[in-house]
Amino acid sequence: MTTPASSAPYKLGLNHVGYTTLVICIFFMALSTLAAALRVWTRVVKRAKFGIDDWLLIASVILFFPFCANILVGVYTIGSGQTYTDPLVLASKSQQYFKSEYAIPPLYAINVTTIKLSILFFYRRIFTTDSFLRNNYIIMGICTVWFVVAIIGDLLYCIPMATFWNPEVKGKCFNFPLYFLVMELVDMLLDIAILCLPLKIILSLHMPLSKRLGILCIFLLGALVIVTSAIRIGYVYKPSASLLSLAQASLWSVINLGVAILCACLPTYKPLFGKFHTICTSLWTNHFSANSGSSTTKAAPDSHSNPTAYYYRMGDSNGDNIHMTGVSTQIQSGSKAQSLPSDGVRVQRDVHVS
Repeated sequence: MTTPASSAPYKLGLNHVGYTTLVICIFFMALSTLAAALRVWTRVVKRAKFGIDDWLLIASVILFFPFCANILVGVYTIGSGQTYTDPLVLASKSQQYFKSEYAIPPLYAINVTTIKLSILFFYRRIFTTDSFLRNNYIIMGICTVWFVVAIIGDLLYCIPMATFWNPEVKGKCFNFPLYFLVMELVDMLLDIAILCLPLKIILSLHMPLSKRLGILCIFLLGALVIVTSAIRIGYVYKPSASLLSLAQASLWSVINLGVAILCACLPTYKPLFGKFHTICTSLWTNHFSANSGSSTTKAAPDSHSNPTAYYYRMGDSNGDNIHMTGVSTQIQSGSKAQSLPSDGVRVQRDVHVS
């Protein structure tokens, strides 16, 4: 007697949400690490003292990795919302998936709070008016209260916790979609308050309009965080959220935290932008000098007959590393040579010809 052929084992294949989540996690883990490294490098180069805002940002990047790892566990457990045809396999995989989902809210709360506090402490480095500091303290206090409520609510959502992922365990869970909506709305309002906090001072600064707008744009990039939060709410706040919907919400949680880390680092890059601008200007000047120098060199008169001649020293045959040097020869009679413009570069002005 032969037994019926058993069905082939289910091979987990990622759907479009699964592949997107995998790529987004890798991308933002790399981007957040680079953002934090540039922030640290800027502090070291400028010899600026590390503050609590820097340490909080570094902590948020470190916490971002286990958050993404937990998201990827869910991706590879149930394929980011894919449905298994075998109900027994689906039940087993679902339990593993919902364990991962249960860990997402507290990990998110810890991560997003460290980012918010990092930004608020950074503000205190720049803005020191009494009214600003008072409002800063108020928002810090609200963030702390939100964090405490979020951790308690996330961990005690189901009593016992196993009720969340194991339907055989008898327990009680409160209305999570409503709780999530309220907490996320408060979180969004805090983001808006943090963004708007320095706007009045920035707009009143006595500097060129272009520079004010540039600073303003850096701060307003945080609006992307609010957009991603709104999208997360749209996926989670559903009376009967599907596995695919929860997977999409996890994806946008990664984007939300990744963008928040980047926005928290951008305002600290001003010295880096200034150095980059100086390098680009120098390269452009050298390039322009090289292009105009080739014809000038050919037509240049002999330096013995013209004590204020210019010459161009080529770095190599390809024309790279070109230095424009002003040369003046000192007349033997002792008369002073005319001063030559050097575009802010100190050059040797006396050449002794033997």
